[in-house]
Amino acid sequence: GLAWKESASMHLDAKDRDAYFSQTINTSLRIFGSLGLLLIAATPLFFGALFDAKYHEAMNYIPILVVGALFNAAVELYAGVYVAKKMSGKLATTNIIAAIISIVLNFIFIRYIGLYAAALAMMTAFGVMAIWRAFDVRKYIKITYDKNVFITLAMLHGVVICLYYVDIAWASVTGLIIASVSAYWMNRRELRRIGMLMKKKIAK
Repeated sequence: GLAWKESASMHLDAKDRDAYFSQTINTSLRIFGSLGLLLIAATPLFFGALFDAKYHEAMNYIPILVVGALFNAAVELYAGVYVAKKMSGKLATTNIIAAIISIVLNFIFIRYIGLYAAALAMMTAFGVMAIWRAFDVRKYIKITYDKNVFITLAMLHGVVICLYYVDIAWASVTGLIIASVSAYWMNRRELRRIGMLMKKKIAK
């Protein structure tokens, strides 16, 4: 959001710029990825209690939309670099390309797969834009990625999404357990820090 773009502008000329951007982007993507994992895993268990049965079909598109939202989160993180560099033209160009991809995919596939086309088109457009920006920002900032975390998150999403579409109670529970344990383990340091801060505030 706005706070990240302001922070990116402030750190653009700092000596530890590359380390700062690398840590921020890696941590943010890990947290967003973990939240997406939990959302996908929890949906089959809680959707019926929160929404009317007539909306049940919407469950089919949720994993695709969540992955699309994760790509969009990456897009916004990279946008901070462009804003800091005052390169609004780059933002506009990638947005236009993503829009064209989405429109074309919708036009081609909606007659064959219905609403899946809209969800897949959105996910693909954000995915392409995220990858494009990831390579493009290398011209300005050297970002070092934690590849092991991203590979792990990709594999976990694959497993949880497969269990999601099995649409059986045991599969949904298994998916939520996997997602919860994985999310905690990958973000345990941040969770401990939050716990310590809460304890300090309560102590005051």
